Order: sequence, then structure tokens, then C-alpha cells
Amino acid sequence: NTFGFLLNGQLWKPQGNNGTANLSLYYDAAIAGGGFNLAAYRIISTGVRQRLTMFGDSIQYAQRIVLPNPNKFGAIFRNDVSGCDYDIADTIVKITGGYFDLKKLDKINNIFSGEFEIKFKKAGCEDVQISQGRFDMKF
Repeated sequence: NTFGFLLNGQLWKPQGNNGTANLSLYYDAAIAGGGFNLAAYRIISTGVRQRLTMFGDSIQYAQRIVLPNPNKFGAIFRNDVSGCDYDIADTIVKITGGYFDLKKLDKINNIFSGEFEIKFKKAGCEDVQISQGRFDMKF
């Protein structure tokens, strides 16, 4: 299980523990045509953390999803450091570009791996660019 990316050019990887795993993946081929939820957090200091959650449906095979694609992919970035949350359920938050490239979905060996980039915009907050994202996980 590996996961990481650059957050506005700075290395970001899961770290710390608040009682739950700092990296998790859920995938079920029978739910929503193949639903997944991939979440990671890092603790900066007591009570201060950042968390990225990516989710989607209709995923039955390796594929590249160009963003934004609200019918197939969503993401939330919670940032206690800046006080800004980038939740696509919020109408003032936009994913303005990027991709989610699922390179391997092995349902026999339970492997879910690929690459991603996501650009978020939110009025009153700095733009967030997540780049060079990689994940290689078991479900």
C-alpha cells in the first residue's frame, strides 16, 4: 500500500495516526457499477491535518478519467492548515482539471493502482494543485 503526491509542488504522503488508518481503499465491483473510495490523511500537528478523498463509480476495468467528470469521479481535500475545504458538494468549489488514471484493476489479486492529478478552485481560498499522484493498493 503506497500513496503520495505533490501538493502545490511539495511532497505529500500519509503520516500520523488518529485511531484510524491514515490510508484506506474500498472497492466493490457490485456497488454503483464498480464503486471506489480512496482516502488518505496526514497529521501536521495536534488537531491539524490534511485529508484527500477520491471516489467514483462505474469502474470495472483500468481506464483514464479526464477531470472534471462529476458523473464518474469526485474528490474532497480538507486542509486544516489553511482553513479551506475543497468539497465538490459545495457549489463554490470546482475541479478545473486533471485526471484519474487507473492503470491496474486486478479483481483476482485485489490490486488497484494508478496515477492522478487534480486542480481545485474555491472562491476566497488559494488554488490547490495536486500533481504527480501515485497509488498502489490492495482492496
